[in-house]
Amino acid sequence: MPIRARDEVFGNIGRTGKRGGAPLGGVDETVPRTPAVTAGAAAGNARRRTAARDRRQGPQT
Repeated sequence: MPIRARDEVFGNIGRTGKRGGAPLGGVDETVPRTPAVTAGAAAGNARRRTAARDRRQGPQT
């Protein structure tokens, strides 16, 4: 499950198999989506915050 901020992929959240070898189902695909979306939003916010700070500080010499 990719961790995205806009169109950029920052990483992935993986799934492992179930105990006893049962196949993964619909909920197993849906549940990791929430933390992946949250992580992507946090990464995007951090990038925007850093860019805004850098613009305020101006060029470093």
